[in-house]
Amino acid sequence: MRRVGVDIGGTNTDIVLIEDGAITLHKVPSNNSEPSEAVYRGLGEMGTSVSEVELFAHGTTVATNAVVQRRGARTGLITTQGFRDVLQIRRTTRGELYDFQWDPPAELVQRRWRREIVERTTARGVVSVEPDLEQAVAETQRLKDEGVTSVAIAFINSYRNPANEQKVKAHLQERFPEMSFYASAELLPEWREFERTSTAVVGAYVGPVLTDYLHRMVASLQSEGFSSDLLVMQSNGGLGTADSVVENPVASLMSGPAAGVIAQAEVGRSVGIPDLVGIDVGGTTTDISVTLDGVPQMRSEFEVEFGSVVGVSMIDIDSIPAGGGTVAWMGPEGLLRSGPRSAGAYPGPACFGRGGTEPTLSDAYVVLGRLNRESLLGGAMPVYADAAQQVIGELGDSVGLGAERMAAGIVELTVANIAAAVRRKTIEKGVNPRELGLVAYGGGGPTLACDVAEELEIPCVVVPRYPGLTSALGLLLTDIRHDFVVTHLERSDETSADAVRDAYAPLRAEGDSHLAREGVPEERRVFALSADLRFVGQTHELTVELGEVYDDAVHARLGELLAESHLAAFGHAPKGNPPVEIVNLRLAAIGQVDKPELGGIEEGTQPEPIGHRTLWTGSAFQEVPVYARTSLGAGTTMSGPVIVEQDDTTTVVLENWTLEMHASGNLVLRRSSQS
Repeated sequence: MRRVGVDIGGTNTDIVLIEDGAITLHKVPSNNSEPSEAVYRGLGEMGTSVSEVELFAHGTTVATNAVVQRRGARTGLITTQGFRDVLQIRRTTRGELYDFQWDPPAELVQRRWRREIVERTTARGVVSVEPDLEQAVAETQRLKDEGVTSVAIAFINSYRNPANEQKVKAHLQERFPEMSFYASAELLPEWREFERTSTAVVGAYVGPVLTDYLHRMVASLQSEGFSSDLLVMQSNGGLGTADSVVENPVASLMSGPAAGVIAQAEVGRSVGIPDLVGIDVGGTTTDISVTLDGVPQMRSEFEVEFGSVVGVSMIDIDSIPAGGGTVAWMGPEGLLRSGPRSAGAYPGPACFGRGGTEPTLSDAYVVLGRLNRESLLGGAMPVYADAAQQVIGELGDSVGLGAERMAAGIVELTVANIAAAVRRKTIEKGVNPRELGLVAYGGGGPTLACDVAEELEIPCVVVPRYPGLTSALGLLLTDIRHDFVVTHLERSDETSADAVRDAYAPLRAEGDSHLAREGVPEERRVFALSADLRFVGQTHELTVELGEVYDDAVHARLGELLAESHLAAFGHAPKGNPPVEIVNLRLAAIGQVDKPELGGIEEGTQPEPIGHRTLWTGSAFQEVPVYARTSLGAGTTMSGPVIVEQDDTTTVVLENWTLEMHASGNLVLRRSSQS
């Protein structure tokens, strides 16, 4: 069976082909103006016939980039009379609490494109005022005349009864078939007006862009003879068909990074380390995530940028601007800064010879000897060390430092930024990073993994078999998954297990229907339940996993389960047995798919280095051996400092660290003092 996983990032497009257990990898520069072009260019360079591919899984940043770069559809909002400014009021919080000059990002929908109509549904879900359909038509016509092509519909209390939204959407679709319409209760049937309205607006903003992109890709694949469904990675760590993703475009906002976390969990399982923090260091960003007991941590909300909130079940990933292309610069106060600007794929870092003239992290690596000063990608990509030396040296000259000291400063600043983000992801959530392993992937992760681990006092680092293509590989290790939610405000002591089970029933039926449409056999359908719970009197809730069946035993343990989650999240929990309030019920419908067997590697003799390179060790250059990763057999061990090269990354093993090649093909690095 021929399977292809494609992950399109901001800098590179990664492609993994698995056929009969054999893995072929390829990486090409992304084409940000036409992302699919890089896919076909890469497949062509691999000599792959699309007509022979049976499973095509795809991760993309199209939806996220549309918001961040403000390249989405011109969007309007139709809402209940009196609720026009929900988007602008937001949560009444500020992104920069003490900066009185700070202005939040502009709303995705300008105020002149936010229109009100007469309609009303009560808090109990009773339609007290039918929607004025002709008023909705008139307002939509005005929006269309101003160039709006996509419209979000968000009415008060529609989570309790979506009838008014459905009527207006159906009527407008009939009158304006050339426009796109997104109803808030279809994307997020939860209470809280801002979150639901924001989710609908983000969906309307990115929906047409994502729809056009996926439809073009599907058409192109079909024209080449591809006959199966295109599967798209979703933020929840599961795959969905292109058609299902189009129906709920916000579900793919963290598509590519989510696949990496799935692979991260598999890497941990293969080396026997179930508790991990992962750093996926790409060309533009570093994505940080945690897996505990082999399970990726999840969250139910994501803020793409301040004020653009999406309520969607997703793997808990934080991103910071720290990648190989991140530009280093001196701030007006004379302090070294890094990011958020990136050189991207073009012009890219100066060392890659594509016209880049600004100092980046990759240029610092070349100056310090962390990267090969002649070529990368197995010799396919030339490296221009003199250009790197020049741009880093010019930055150093501005503050009286040599190129080596400045390059070391850039690396140290990047390590500090990543370590700070890891602390936010772990310590602030009750997890001790010293008790975790660190999985380092992406093209740049293994190059600074030991530095980050030293900073965080993490004793063990795991470098996957194919670090630069881990996210693409994760696409082929993923099940189909769809998440559903409904608000169900009840005190647990005032309702019964039967009532809660009845509320779950429509979610299960909807999930079952989705999996059936995607051809998942009944025996491969799994349903996982969870609920957003809080103690009575609290304002916010925690998501608690409940297993596959909701019965009397689970209902009786809600307080205990919430207390455990509360203790893990905040370090304390209420004493006694305070009453619990159920807020939202969640169901994940999972379609299990066959996963490829990756296999391990054979034992080998102690290899010979392929060369030596001078590596900056903090105060001076030291000559260290360089090994090809392909020469390391299972059981191979060596002590740092040492450099291991492969086509998609370079692993730098620092002094006082040891390296062992695990039988799974993953590198395991340990601090000597912990051996």
